[in-house]
Amino acid sequence: MALSSTSQSFPPAPAYVIRPALSTDSWALRKMRLMTPRSLIATLLVIILLLIPFIATLYIVSYFPSLGHSKELDIIAFLLVGMPLTIYLAVLSWVLFFQPLPYAEIWVIESNDLLLGSAQFIQYDTYSYLDQLFVFPAHRNQGFGSDLVNYFRQKGKKPIYLLCQSNLVKYYTRLGFYSIPKNDLPNELQSKFGYFGYISLRLI
Repeated sequence: MALSSTSQSFPPAPAYVIRPALSTDSWALRKMRLMTPRSLIATLLVIILLLIPFIATLYIVSYFPSLGHSKELDIIAFLLVGMPLTIYLAVLSWVLFFQPLPYAEIWVIESNDLLLGSAQFIQYDTYSYLDQLFVFPAHRNQGFGSDLVNYFRQKGKKPIYLLCQSNLVKYYTRLGFYSIPKNDLPNELQSKFGYFGYISLRLI
């Protein structure tokens, strides 16, 4: 269940509006998702995983110099490096261009037709869940993230839950959230807990 689709600024200010996401926001939203801490950590892990077979290939070449530029070496290099890299690029392309976006659950903050940030806000029967709050680096420290949270606080069902990394707990605590044990999460959110060590928070 999504929030009302009325496009109103909150607090009232001509500088920006908070509105539901549209299909025309697709490219900006996809860029935001790739820049979130969750995506950056996943990318770092992929790079590490790709380095391992690359180093293994170099080791094989140095240990078996007779391979040289033989067909056997080409096959080894493709299996160890080329294939994982191809798969990664295919997944990245899917995320960038083809992954369906839940527009009904995404809200954006916009100024002069420029998207400043976004967040996914899902309303269940008795509570809400905030996910992937993101503001572009050039527009941070101006209160846009706080305004998004306050908008949901006013419009959404309470309590509001979220999962975040430990370095963001202080930020959300300033906005009124507080840490809760995993077992205090609603059943629907239990499966999300633990992703990269995320901490569960609640806002009454």
